Amino acid sequence: MACQRLPVVIVPGFCSTRLEVESSEVCPSWKGQKVWLGLTNIGFSAMHGKGTWDDSNARSLKNQWLQHLVLAGPERETPGIRLQAVDGLAGVKSLDPDSFMGLAAEASYVFSPVIKVLEDLGYREGIDLLAASYDWRFAPSALQKRDGYYSRLIQNIEILDRKNTGVVLLAHSMGNKVVTYFLEFAKKERGQAWIDRHINLWIAAGAPHSGAPQALRSTLFGDKFGLDHFVTDSEAMAFARSLSASPWLFPLGEASPLFHLRRGGVLEIKQISAAVPNCGISSMHNKVMIALEVDWGADKGNLTTKSASSFDGHSAFFDEASNFMQFAGPEEMPGNATIKAIVKEKGMKNDEKDSWFSRMGQGLAAGVMLVEEAAMGRKGLGVPRAHTEEVALASLLGSKVDAEGFVEVQLRITKLATGPLSALGYGKAADSGDCVKFRLRWLNFENMKKTWTGSEKLWKGRGTATHHFNCKNDKTAVYEPLGARELLRIERCEEILNTWAQYYGDDPLYDDTGDSRPPIQKVRAIHGVNIPTEVAYALRVHTIRLKESKILTRLILDDQATLKDSTEFSVQGGVVHATPNGLSGDGVVPLSSLDRCRQWAKAGLFECELSYLPGVEHRAILADQHFHQTIKDAVVVRDGLACMDGPARSFSIAGTFSAWKPRKMTWNGFHFVYVVSIGQTGWESFQILEGGSWERVLYPDMKDANPSLPHSILGPDNKNAGKDWTIGKNRGKLLEGTIRFGSAFKVKLEISGGTPASVTWDPFTQVQVLHAKGVWQVDLGGGKWLDFPSEGSARVNSALELGHSFLDLKIEEQNYKLDLLNMLQENVSTKKQRRIRQI
Repeated sequence: MACQRLPVVIVPGFCSTRLEVESSEVCPSWKGQKVWLGLTNIGFSAMHGKGTWDDSNARSLKNQWLQHLVLAGPERETPGIRLQAVDGLAGVKSLDPDSFMGLAAEASYVFSPVIKVLEDLGYREGIDLLAASYDWRFAPSALQKRDGYYSRLIQNIEILDRKNTGVVLLAHSMGNKVVTYFLEFAKKERGQAWIDRHINLWIAAGAPHSGAPQALRSTLFGDKFGLDHFVTDSEAMAFARSLSASPWLFPLGEASPLFHLRRGGVLEIKQISAAVPNCGISSMHNKVMIALEVDWGADKGNLTTKSASSFDGHSAFFDEASNFMQFAGPEEMPGNATIKAIVKEKGMKNDEKDSWFSRMGQGLAAGVMLVEEAAMGRKGLGVPRAHTEEVALASLLGSKVDAEGFVEVQLRITKLATGPLSALGYGKAADSGDCVKFRLRWLNFENMKKTWTGSEKLWKGRGTATHHFNCKNDKTAVYEPLGARELLRIERCEEILNTWAQYYGDDPLYDDTGDSRPPIQKVRAIHGVNIPTEVAYALRVHTIRLKESKILTRLILDDQATLKDSTEFSVQGGVVHATPNGLSGDGVVPLSSLDRCRQWAKAGLFECELSYLPGVEHRAILADQHFHQTIKDAVVVRDGLACMDGPARSFSIAGTFSAWKPRKMTWNGFHFVYVVSIGQTGWESFQILEGGSWERVLYPDMKDANPSLPHSILGPDNKNAGKDWTIGKNRGKLLEGTIRFGSAFKVKLEISGGTPASVTWDPFTQVQVLHAKGVWQVDLGGGKWLDFPSEGSARVNSALELGHSFLDLKIEEQNYKLDLLNMLQENVSTKKQRRIRQI
């Protein structure tokens, strides 16, 4: 039978195109090298001193590898650096095919498994296959302005579509957002007729149609892409926040809040200095630090400054850029809240000419004090030398405030550090005017909202919260919904907000609601399900010392948050996951975003089919055999006509999946077929019965036969004992990791010249026909079909939406078992089977 291959255009996702250095003034020797993803360059670049920025004003990163990847603006790379996307299939096969003698290629695969499948079908690059690689760092309009990306794609599709069949757009992850934008661009430039002529089908794999919360969380709090040993949290945030493509993946519409902030206040402290001539500091050449400890009554917080930027043995000054402190507190200031300052010293130098024995005693005392500090929950940053009394915060806040609401505070040092060895007489009396100074501001929750966001409301969306939280350590805690834009303002991400507004909200080709149906006639959506997927977050105010040398956040994921009465969601470390207890997403994109095509189909004039792959993760779908089979079925068009009448004979299949009870196979115009669902063992064995009789069995001439093992078909007779075909085993060994529980395979019996010629099977995915009317029918024979009652059709449609393959259904006092894989209905009483269909 002749087949025709439809041309295929691969559109990769976020971070899925290799980037190479076109030119670099930072590392000239890197010209022509791959920087995304080059593990060798990553490793050497990660070896740098503390801190993120080499030049905080110019925002130059110490990590040279990341410095090549970050953007200086929505359309601009770092001055002196230019990268380019690697063209063709080579740019999308794997991200690092060369490192470690090629051993990194398999671990960094992108489209290489898919490309192999297509090449095995006869596809050749430039003839009927191309990859539309692109620089995934840039916003959609910047891709066109900078590289003419969409114009070139139009031209390439016209060249590829030589036979006027239309091409298949095969996209994964953010590549589907690229396709959506491209279709709008093509409609604007060439008209709807061009799309109808040149685009046959869009295969949307793992598509974040409505965005993904994980993308927003990664931008705000960092995502190291598994490179934890090479990239710091601060560097990861610097990278993500520089990309104008980041908002492309932000959730659309905010129908309900993603973020929920535990209500609380914040105490801010800046401009710290100290006079410490009589605090027992051993040497002006040692490092001096100030620890501040806030006691809220029910909780404590303590932070220590960076070592003094200047210290002359008398006065210590602390650079504000590295020593802005914020302490998370309750909603309102407790009346018993106090603050205390501790003077610390770090270093072994001593200006006094003490004896060896005296210095040894001082060292022992310092060691004991550090142990004492750790026992009190303080970080071991320096040896305590002196401290102030605990002073009521309320008494300090009554002073005159400046324009920003800060008050000037001076705490008198009254005591030397105490410890088991303090009797040896270290230090002098601390009553000579030594003190710690700083400026302090208290913001209760309402004032914190106004100060940090400029608004009294943290949530301005349309919907209400769908997740409700408790706090493990505070039963009275309340969580307030927090909008994405408000959170970006809290974290001082004004550049991202501006990019989001200008390059997305103001772009007429970009749908910032997700409601518009793309201008295309056929979509085949497929994605993994039933993997825990991020859908929301619980946050709290962070107790932290903010510093310009790193990107640090005012808020932090709340590891004390728990969910109220929820079985379909779980929370850990402040991250809420949709779990397989309900129907969840693919581990990266929530199901509601993946399934956005359901809404498009309701608009009509649109062919849309949807398949779920249970247990298949977002990236792993590219290596999944069921996804590969979906591609094969879509891109290969049979030229021959199916023979729907079929042979006069009939066949049934019996196996472990049916407790060896025969199940009738159906004729699909080419083969007798039956879909087998894999059970928990990870394998299923079967034989085939002519006419459903155990006296006329077809079986292989070996045990655990499969299509990859040469074998003959024996029978039909009854000499079949111990000789089965087996899915999920090869020569008796379980194919671990390749066959999943719940996955399905279509068994095919080919008849040639009236004789059974072969038994094979292909991965099978259940298809939901979204553009159908939703009416189900049963075959009465003779070409007559009977509609299900409306409530029956509704139940079947609901089962499909939940990813179910089997359903018990009662219609007019009769009980039926529906097999939605094989589209069969069996009467429980009579065991009679009939075909069913959806129209």
